[in-house]
Amino acid sequence: MAPLVAVLGNGPVGQTAALMLARWGVPVLLLDQRPHRDAVGSKSIVQQRDVLDAWAAVGAGRRIADEGVTWTTARTFYRDAELFSVTFAGPGRSAFPPFVNISQTRTEQILDDCIAAQPLITVRWDHQVTGLAQDADGVSVTCATAGGPVMLRAGYAVACAGAHGQVPVSRAWASSRISASRSPSRRAPRMNSSRSTSAGPYRRWSPPALVCSG
Repeated sequence: MAPLVAVLGNGPVGQTAALMLARWGVPVLLLDQRPHRDAVGSKSIVQQRDVLDAWAAVGAGRRIADEGVTWTTARTFYRDAELFSVTFAGPGRSAFPPFVNISQTRTEQILDDCIAAQPLITVRWDHQVTGLAQDADGVSVTCATAGGPVMLRAGYAVACAGAHGQVPVSRAWASSRISASRSPSRRAPRMNSSRSTSAGPYRRWSPPALVCSG
């Protein structure tokens, strides 16, 4: 069996990553710091055709498209006057329209249904990631939970913490990442990201998605 992958963040990006990995036979541990799924707010309400295509591969695309509001023309108004409009091209090979409007809450519910039907995905709520480090055998993920701190092991980690999410990474790993990127002969790190900020004893990597590499 493929090595376990820890996906950090159980929003639409984390859900999709977990489903895609499971589709290829990869076991997934899906973690989120919240105690349970919440229905507060809706940040992602417009889904593009290419996203619907990806969701179709894991069994969610058609349901999301059918429940959402589809449209092919975008109109911009100032008060009662239409300033301009843009009509998008036809679907081509895709079975989906250019855009679908649907609440993030409902999207997450549909993706949760797909996850519940996937035996390779294990979901753990109330797991706030407080540390992330790698060694020769994989990745250690330290989490704060209601029952106390826990350490989880995985072969790889994918962090999908959202646009404002932060994943604390040890400085030792940060140094190995820099060294590996400069030396093609060294093995690439099991976690990777594109931008960072430094805070306290950790270097905090805060991209929309922190993607691992083998």
